[in-house]
Amino acid sequence: MVFNSHERLRSVLLCKPTYYEICDFSKVASQHIKEGFKVSRKAAAEQHQEFAEVFRQLGIDIKWQIDQPGHPDQVATRDFGVNTAKGVLIGNFRYADNEGDTELAIETLEQLKVPIIGRVMHGSLEGGDCWYLDEHTLVIGIGNRSTMEGIKEAEKILEPFNIKVIPIQFEAKWNHLDIIFSVVAPKTVMLCPEALPDDFLKYLKQEKYEIITIPGDAVFAGTINLLALGDEKVLSFKENKLGNEKLRAFGLEVFDPPLSQFLMGGSGPHCLSFELIRDKH
Repeated sequence: MVFNSHERLRSVLLCKPTYYEICDFSKVASQHIKEGFKVSRKAAAEQHQEFAEVFRQLGIDIKWQIDQPGHPDQVATRDFGVNTAKGVLIGNFRYADNEGDTELAIETLEQLKVPIIGRVMHGSLEGGDCWYLDEHTLVIGIGNRSTMEGIKEAEKILEPFNIKVIPIQFEAKWNHLDIIFSVVAPKTVMLCPEALPDDFLKYLKQEKYEIITIPGDAVFAGTINLLALGDEKVLSFKENKLGNEKLRAFGLEVFDPPLSQFLMGGSGPHCLSFELIRDKH
């Protein structure tokens, strides 16, 4: 049951990085593959443990997806879909590296008795492109991963649940929407203005959102890829000097485990987590 992207988080789905490898489907990942960067599974496991520790510390219930060989990106539990107040909308991955990840996610949700409200079968729709602005408004990015066809199908599935979808078009180089836009607290967002369309920025101002801005040259470091924990708390990461400084200046409490192994593949706290339960506003 998820009504928003910012109220208190109660339960989250994670997956251990046992078989994690960098997959070549973002500019950041491609760059690191070119530079010959190799994942240290040991360091990744330790960092992921520290990441999970933040949830434990805050009393947030962790459910685990069983990690499987041959699924290098399974650690990014965010991307198989998006949760709603009535159950999960299963998306559709764009790239072959994710082959079979959807089926593993469905299996896990069924075991956890989490309802599924529908599945996108045409076009692509990935969770890293989805953010709730409020209970009835879901923004979905169209960059490198989700497509208009996928969004149209998602709209049809979400309509009976009174969820309006706002598509946001941006350049493919930014990959997912959660690299350039994040909801960090009620009516508070962090974003990169040069990466987002003007009409969306106008809409946020009109709706009286507090906006924390990040320049484009800081985006690929994962600066904006954050997870709101509710109660003015945000999950960031140690390497995020600029983002953490801005969040703290804004009066938010920041948790920052090291995530260097995942940042190399273009993943941050939002990518690595899937909300199962959040409080209603």
